[in-house]
Amino acid sequence: AYELGLSEVMNYSFVGEKMLNNCCMPSEKELKLQHPASTFLDRLRRNLVPGMLDQIGGNLRFFNTFGLFEIGRVYLKDDPTSKDIANEQTYLVASLVNKGDDDFFVLKGMIERYLQRVHLNGATFEPLTERSLGWVHPGQAVSIKAHNQVIGHITSLHPEVAKNHNVSRHKVVIAELS
Repeated sequence: AYELGLSEVMNYSFVGEKMLNNCCMPSEKELKLQHPASTFLDRLRRNLVPGMLDQIGGNLRFFNTFGLFEIGRVYLKDDPTSKDIANEQTYLVASLVNKGDDDFFVLKGMIERYLQRVHLNGATFEPLTERSLGWVHPGQAVSIKAHNQVIGHITSLHPEVAKNHNVSRHKVVIAELS
């Protein structure tokens, strides 16, 4: 991702209910910690988008145009109440932010080059029909599929989520790969 001109960010593996609400994401699927270090960060993250959106908001104080990425761990569990151990996976999230043009196809091209670089040839991009991702802008999103499995998404930021993060005057495009 460095080769693509993006700057790396690092976030905690924790999220809080407010972060999830700002992303229009349900908080009940997140794994709640029994003894969190902070009441504002009391859950393990299921994806990297909430932290990335916080980073975007912070960077907009200094820059109007930039690209960021993070490679981080997420914690997945179908039933948060079960005693089973969470499935820990590594995800990649990338974002492009600017004041004018929509960088959707620029980010799509970057993701295509990244997939070639990691020898994941033959990935396809299909219109996203899933509605469970709260930050997804309807009609401006694609699923990334490889070997008949969804491995990620590219989307423009939903207007409500952009407003919640004070980035509504900018164009924000986000990609997340599992």
